[in-house]
Amino acid sequence: MKIIKVKNLKDAQKLMDKHKKEKPKKLVVKYYMDGCGACKDFEPKWQNVIEKLDVPSTIMIADVESNAQQHLPIPTKMGFPTLSIMSSDAQGTLSEDNEHIGSMPEDK
Repeated sequence: MKIIKVKNLKDAQKLMDKHKKEKPKKLVVKYYMDGCGACKDFEPKWQNVIEKLDVPSTIMIADVESNAQQHLPIPTKMGFPTLSIMSSDAQGTLSEDNEHIGSMPEDK
């Protein structure tokens, strides 16, 4: 399974174009920030999980750096790292599943 790396607007546009073309049912996104200690600690664990999974073609996986997140549909409040799962309808429109794993702050 290839993880799509998103670090800027151009990468974000490529991800969304690929998403529209392939129409996966789910998009799993790991949001991270360069220089974040928790993100660096999480990376080998994340890679290990991805390597061990037999991810079907109906799921797309992306790593999104904090500076690129403004170009994608994302949770409005988050810490780093955070995993987010989004669903895609038949037209390729993404919607959040409200499934987050990681450093999501509690709603007050």
